[in-house]
Amino acid sequence: MRSIVTFLLCAFAVPACLPTGDASTGPPPKPCPDSMHMSFEFPSTRVPPVDILVVIDNSMSMAEEQANLAHSFPNLLGKLIDPPRDPDSGRQLHAPVTDIHIGVVSTDMGTGGYSVETCSDPIDGDDGILLHTPNPSIAGCDASYPTYLSSESEEHIDRMATDFGCIATLGIDGCGFEQQLKAGKKALVDHRDGANAGFLRPDSLVIVLYLTDEEDCSIVAGGEGIFDTLDSSLGHLGLRCYHHPELMEPVETYIEALRSLRADPDRLIAAFLVGVPEHDDCLGLGSDIPGCLDHPDMAGGVDPVSMTRLTPTCVTSTGEAYAGRRFVEIAQALGESSIVGSICTDDFQPFIRDLADLVHDRLRPAAPIPPLPVEADAEDPSLCRASCTLVEVLPDLRECPAGRTCVTDGDGLCTFEQHGDGLLHSLCELPQVPTRLLDPGDDCLDATVAHVPEEGAGWYYVPTTYGVPRIRYAGGASQVPGSTMRLSCCF
Repeated sequence: MRSIVTFLLCAFAVPACLPTGDASTGPPPKPCPDSMHMSFEFPSTRVPPVDILVVIDNSMSMAEEQANLAHSFPNLLGKLIDPPRDPDSGRQLHAPVTDIHIGVVSTDMGTGGYSVETCSDPIDGDDGILLHTPNPSIAGCDASYPTYLSSESEEHIDRMATDFGCIATLGIDGCGFEQQLKAGKKALVDHRDGANAGFLRPDSLVIVLYLTDEEDCSIVAGGEGIFDTLDSSLGHLGLRCYHHPELMEPVETYIEALRSLRADPDRLIAAFLVGVPEHDDCLGLGSDIPGCLDHPDMAGGVDPVSMTRLTPTCVTSTGEAYAGRRFVEIAQALGESSIVGSICTDDFQPFIRDLADLVHDRLRPAAPIPPLPVEADAEDPSLCRASCTLVEVLPDLRECPAGRTCVTDGDGLCTFEQHGDGLLHSLCELPQVPTRLLDPGDDCLDATVAHVPEEGAGWYYVPTTYGVPRIRYAGGASQVPGSTMRLSCCF
């Protein structure tokens, strides 16, 4: 019969919590007096994957803006995979991201079956399906691309920046009735397990970036008649989305759709490069722009001269943009999970830098571990191990994954815990992978020198990772979603 153990058992009955170990993982920590023992729990320090969906306006006014994004986007990837370094220590300030998915959709969602001159597919346009056909006018593109770009190593991400420009420069032949919010929802919700299957991972940080110079015109079901060119009662075709808000899908639909992507708001970022003035009232986190919709340049309205177009909210040397009030409403509702920038600028890089900083803030581990005791291998002093064991408390009573062993009691039987949630939780020990000093003349006890893991699957400790101590994983080892790590060390 299995025995029930509690946290106190592993915290204070030190010898019972230590593994037997083997030559491949090095000796376990020696039993130590309670006064020299430390045990604590921490959430995952694994940097989660990042899934980036870019919703791009491909109407006739967007050529320069698409080029601007293709030019600036590599800076986002660069800051994610090679974070800035502390000028004094030279250490990276944040953990790098190496597992990234990038998908692109257009704002063309058709015109409800009605024939409209600028919209080639009146039924459903591109329908929020990920686009991956290279632009033939861009040099250096591959002949074809997968449904979405992906990389699980730093070596390949540099290429992703080039590939992104190839698939994100959509051209300007898209429908002039942009349904930006509907396109994003289709891509991430409706087609998640269908046409776009595999793009969105369950444990990823999700970034949805909207690039458009027009207000959203996502039509509510049953409102497709707004595109009927023969119905003169709806007014001028180019002003119908402005004059008939009752035919627009309520923004609450898209707020809830975005929130539904992640239960944890820290795992979602909605980024808007849209029609807002370059004024502090409208730039920054959604929580920082409560007065944006009251800014005079966001009033919009019909141009009194032409009477066939709206008054722009901002103008640049390459064009103009119109008030994206619906985007601002969503950003305000999402608060710190959103960021807004103006499309009316010739340089998107300041916005991209702010977005990268926001991503790094969300990826920062919630509870950095304290410095751990480290010992050098008796036969090879350049090999280092932490004098600790790492046990994973699984979210339920499943078997320990491959590469782990169950924690046993004195009779050799696997143990488990019963928590206040009413569930039984398996306890699984991860093997430790030793690290090797880059300079064999260094000392394992020197917390300022660099370590790299040896071959093998398991956890390893690096004292200098990104300025603070970190537990990392090697050889495909990772934390089971929803589990908690428990570290026990002898000092």
